[in-house]
Amino acid sequence: VFYDDVILDNDVISVFKENPNTTSYRMYVGDNIDGFPNYIEKKSSYYQWDYYTDKNITHWSYPFSVDGTIYNTKYLLTVLEKVPYHNPITLEENMFRYALEHKLFRNGISPLKTKLVGTTLNRVSTDNSNPTINIDVDYLNQKFTEGYTLRLNLPEQITVVNIVPFEVIIEKEDETIVIYSIDDEGKKVQSSYGIEGTKKD
Repeated sequence: VFYDDVILDNDVISVFKENPNTTSYRMYVGDNIDGFPNYIEKKSSYYQWDYYTDKNITHWSYPFSVDGTIYNTKYLLTVLEKVPYHNPITLEENMFRYALEHKLFRNGISPLKTKLVGTTLNRVSTDNSNPTINIDVDYLNQKFTEGYTLRLNLPEQITVVNIVPFEVIIEKEDETIVIYSIDDEGKKVQSSYGIEGTKKD
């Protein structure tokens, strides 16, 4: 969920121009996220770091993500040609391992505060077992085709990368339907993520 506008100012664009093959802009990390590392360097309007500084896997040491990250398209396409994948899950996993092996995308930059948060509404692939509250995708799709809009009630302060919404609501004209309210299972799903929002082992 994007909850703030994303504006790439001249400072950010200049970093891409200087290092197009090594730079990526990750919008779901910032200093509001728990576990924000002390090796991150603050610039004028963004943070910058080396993805290979930390040996522990966090969002600041995970050099490839399909979520909320901008890459140089031309360079990314040359790398994608070398990596087998068949869906977003295998794309991220295989690209992450390839990037790690070849030390690609070393230069990470991000906004000072996050611009989006991941939600754990459902699992879009059976290739992994990420925790989720399992809202039926067919039901959501049906309601979307019927003209409903999805609304998620999220905390005012975002401190993690993945979150279980307090409520999941669908709306159409004067009709509002709460299809999920956080319960013990939802709290369990939320607690299954580590401090910075990655899945616990």
